[in-house]
Amino acid sequence: MAIPVFLSSDNNYAPFVATAMASILKNTKSCCDFYVLDGGISKKNKEKICSVKNVEFVKVEIEKFLDSTSYSNTSKHVSISTFNRLLIPDLMPNLNKVIYLDVDIIVNSDICYLFEQKNNYVIAAVKEPGDKINLAQLNNNIGLAENNNYFNAGVMLMNCNKWRENNITQKIFNLYKNKPNLKYADQDLLNIYFENNCTLLPDKFNRVCLNDDTVIIHYTGATKPWHINPDNCSFEEVKLFWKYAKMTPFYDELYSKTLNGAEQKQKYMLYRIQRMAKSRFYEQ
Repeated sequence: MAIPVFLSSDNNYAPFVATAMASILKNTKSCCDFYVLDGGISKKNKEKICSVKNVEFVKVEIEKFLDSTSYSNTSKHVSISTFNRLLIPDLMPNLNKVIYLDVDIIVNSDICYLFEQKNNYVIAAVKEPGDKINLAQLNNNIGLAENNNYFNAGVMLMNCNKWRENNITQKIFNLYKNKPNLKYADQDLLNIYFENNCTLLPDKFNRVCLNDDTVIIHYTGATKPWHINPDNCSFEEVKLFWKYAKMTPFYDELYSKTLNGAEQKQKYMLYRIQRMAKSRFYEQ
């Protein structure tokens, strides 16, 4: 049976869909069926993505579910398309279990290791990295107890049967009507709804740094590897991104956008600071 893998993108993030797919295909022995929640990807970019592997583009009209006035109160760095993942079980009623991935990831090992994880609840995910103060603040922001296991929704194993049986899509959107001022949008909503009812996965499935056992590396934060020219970069996880970007038709376009001179050095330093701050959480 093929492994169903979902990604979500608008036209700007199309290159990273292709790059994530290239990394999965290179490292996975099993067949994968790719589904892209389409937030407005151009025909040209769809053709480029499909040159890596044929995918099914799923048109999503998330605006039908959201109060635009309420959404305007959400953190401005969060795209409205982030809510698309909440619709996956209802959009594809024939699928029982799926993997959802943000597009700012690279898969460094066989994706089947994630798909075969036991899931006692509707979703399985990795706990958000952070020290006690950081995690307590995340929980406090959305009204949860300090010891709640706040998880990152960028990598999820979803039990679609249980999701549909409990009408969770509608329940989460109803919840959002009462809690519109959320910094992390649907990730906060998922944590509120599934408070301590999420199967916690080992952090190797959603990690910001590259270790020997890392299955999925997640480039969280404002500075991404595609902002950094790969020619003079010492970070292995950045080199890894460019390795897979080179397997896509988007490589030249991405490379041409990397900055030179002082701006490039600034981006490099920002990424270094960002990486060090996040990596230390795994050492505790």
